[in-house]
Parts: sequence; structure tokens; C-alpha cells
Amino acid sequence: MLRQWSRYQLFWSSQFRIMVRIVLQMREKFGGMKFSTYEADVSTDRLVEADLAAVTSSVGQFYANVLNPLAVAGVIDGAVLKPITARMLNIVLQALGVANADELTSDEAFGVKQEAAAESAFDLTDLSPKEQAAILEAAARIVQRG
Repeated sequence: MLRQWSRYQLFWSSQFRIMVRIVLQMREKFGGMKFSTYEADVSTDRLVEADLAAVTSSVGQFYANVLNPLAVAGVIDGAVLKPITARMLNIVLQALGVANADELTSDEAFGVKQEAAAESAFDLTDLSPKEQAAILEAAARIVQRG
């Protein structure tokens, strides 16, 4: 049984390394960034602790029911979405036990400019009643789905 678990961990470590390499290569090709290596330290020790289905479902629901409608409605823009995405991915990577999650999801890695993010921040009271209702409705849907 232990040997099977070790092979399982080795398999997923390999898959995560492949995904990191692909993402970094695409970031170089399309994002104008350069990396010195495509290597990643992957630990699968915490795989059993994280409920991957729940994590991915929660993140997906948040984007589908909250962020996407707000972006489509023009309530928030890319300068706000980037830091939100970076923080969400940081939490997911930490749950998976990725040692350098902070580095991978840093403002620099996501091209977040502090001034731009601060300028585009908004107060809910700046929104119309219709926009406020849409935000509250989206949040209620997430809470209902749990």
C-alpha cells in the first residue's frame, strides 16, 4: 500500500511540474517575461489534506458568480482582477503545499502595479443601487451553494 501511495505522489508531482513548465513557457511566449528555469519544487505530502474538488469548485463559483458578472458589467477592471486572482491562487497553492506560492503569485509575477490597483479601487457606495443589488445577489448565490 505504501508503495502504491508513493507512486501516486510521484505521478502527481510530475504532473504539477509539467503544468508549471507549460505555464511558464506560455508566460514567456505571450507575456513577455523571462525565467531562468522552468523547475518547481512540488510537495504532494499535503494532497490528502486538501479537498481538491471543494477548492476548485469554490474558486470556480467565485469567478463565475461574482468576478465575471462584475467585470462584464464594467464594475471592476483588470487592475482589480489581477491582485484578486493572485491572492486566490496563492491560497490554493498554499493549500496544495507549494513551497514558493508567495513568489509564484507575487504582484511582480502578475504584473500588478500598486498605483494602478489603488486608483481603481472603489467603494460600494459609489455604485448604483442596481449594481449593489447585483453584487449582493451574486454573493448570496455563493453562500447558498456553500
